[in-house]
Formats: sequence, C-alpha cells, structure tokens
Amino acid sequence: GTPPLSRCVPTSPLTTDLRLYDPSHEFLSITFLTMATSLFATLRVVAPRLAQTSVAATISRHIVTSSVAAANDFAAANDLVAANDLVAANDLASNDLAAANDLAANDLAANDLAANDLAAMPIPPLRHDPLLSHLINIIMKDGKKAHAQRLVVDSLHIIRKQTNSDPYLVLDEAIQLAQPMLRITTSRKGSKVVQVPTPLNERQRRRKAIVWILEAAKRRNEKKFPERLGAELLSVVNGHSSVLTKKEQVHKQALANRANAQVSYNQGQTGSR
Repeated sequence: GTPPLSRCVPTSPLTTDLRLYDPSHEFLSITFLTMATSLFATLRVVAPRLAQTSVAATISRHIVTSSVAAANDFAAANDLVAANDLVAANDLASNDLAAANDLAANDLAANDLAANDLAAMPIPPLRHDPLLSHLINIIMKDGKKAHAQRLVVDSLHIIRKQTNSDPYLVLDEAIQLAQPMLRITTSRKGSKVVQVPTPLNERQRRRKAIVWILEAAKRRNEKKFPERLGAELLSVVNGHSSVLTKKEQVHKQALANRANAQVSYNQGQTGSR
C-alpha cells in the first residue's frame, strides 16, 4: 500500500505538505525556460538595433530641431531686415513728401504774392478808355452810370483774379474776336424780300459785339452780373462762347447773299463835273 517514489513530492524547505508529483509541471517548467532563453537571445540581438534606432531618431530630432531653429532665425533676420528697409523707405518718402510740400507751399506763396501785387495795381480811370466808356454806356440803365461803372470794375477784378493778367487786354481781345464785319438787312425788290449784307464801321462793330456778349452773359448760371460778364469774356477769349457761333452765322449768311450787296462806286470820289 505504499505509493511509488516517482509519485511523491520531494521533501524541501518550501514544501511542507505532502502532494502527489505531476510530470506536467516539469514539462511546463522546461517550456518556460526555453521561451525565456529564446526571448533573452532575441533581446540580445534586437536591443542593439533598437538602441541604434533610438540614437538615429534622437539625432534626427536634433537635426530637425536645429533646422527649425535655423529657419526661424533666418526668417526673423529677414523680417528684421525688411522692417528696417521699410522704415528707411518710409522715412525717405516722408522726407521727399515734406520737401515737395514745402516747395509747393513756396510756389503757392509766390503765386499769391504775385496775385496780390497784380491786384494791388491801380486800374486806370474808366472815363479815359473809349472801349470801357462804350461798354459802360451800353450797360447803364435809367442814367445810373456810377452803378454801371462799379459793375464793370468788378468784372475786371474778377478777370484779373482768374487770369493773373491785365483785364483790359482780355476785354479788348474779347471785343475784337466777337465783333462782326457786317450786318444783314432786309430790302424789297418788287414783290420779293431779299437779305442785303451791309458793312459796319468801327463803332458799329464794337457795339454789336458788346450787345452780343451782354446777351450771352444774361443766359449764364452765375448769380451776380460781374461774375457772368467776366466769365463770358473769358469764354469768348477761349473760343467756347455762343457769340462766336452767331458771328460765323452772320458771315455765312452775308456770303450767301453777296449778290444783293449794294456797292457804291462813287464812294471816296470828290470834286464836281
């Protein structure tokens, strides 16, 4: 009745109880030792590679970090240089603009001084100029000659302020450009009415030009009469007035009816038979 020795657990300090010995325990122990040995062998082979890989990764991270830092430093340097260049360009542009403004201010001051000097020049008495006297007499209404003179003087001042030139020359040029050489009158020949071109003398031509200019000035949009008259005179000088169109129409009409012109062949002859 005594069990065999192979089925008894050997006596050891760690085993105090009596158990049956199982051979599968020994197989599991051998399998565990084999797996541990193969694992240690694999780790022995793989550990250096993992170490190399970790070192390479560390080096790569260091290189990438260094590259990023260098790129950041380069970008920061470029931004600093660009900012300095922009500040320098802005300062230079500001200096140029300030110099241009100073020059423009000096030119404007010179123009104002010249305009003030020109405006300070006294206008000759109006009664000594036949052209101005003729203009004043046509403008005058109800015998108010002083009022007509004041209107003409204001118009001349406006022309001087806008052109910085002698207003008398502007007025004379406008009258010379606007005055026609002849007029168209109607005459009857039998039962037919014909248009006859008739030449005008110097005073008649000047009066016709003044009347046309005053009529055109009344149709302008300015509020005051001196402003309208001055603007119309400048328009005649610049060639944009309706007075010039009316003059051309009169000359074309006279040219078309030149066959009806009455010519005196005895004009200028003196003496008797």
